[in-house]
Amino acid sequence: MEPVTDKKKFLEENEIQTLRDLQNQTQEILLSLGEIEMVKLNLNNQRKDIEEVLKDVNNKEQEFAKLISEKYKNSSIDPSTGEIITID
Repeated sequence: MEPVTDKKKFLEENEIQTLRDLQNQTQEILLSLGEIEMVKLNLNNQRKDIEEVLKDVNNKEQEFAKLISEKYKNSSIDPSTGEIITID
């Protein structure tokens, strides 16, 4: 049977430094991942806002096209010049 000793054991100095370096690297990585997630959330919110604006613009475009179509029946419009071309 081995004698029981109360002597504490410690890591060597270079082992302690390696452990601290690894812990610091882990903390930096976790911080970076958190920052990336915040950027992703902000981008997702911006995307949702822009998608809503796009829906609104598309609806306005459809309403305008319907009004123009009713006003200038059997016609085509050149959007760059505004010329109304009658279709026979």
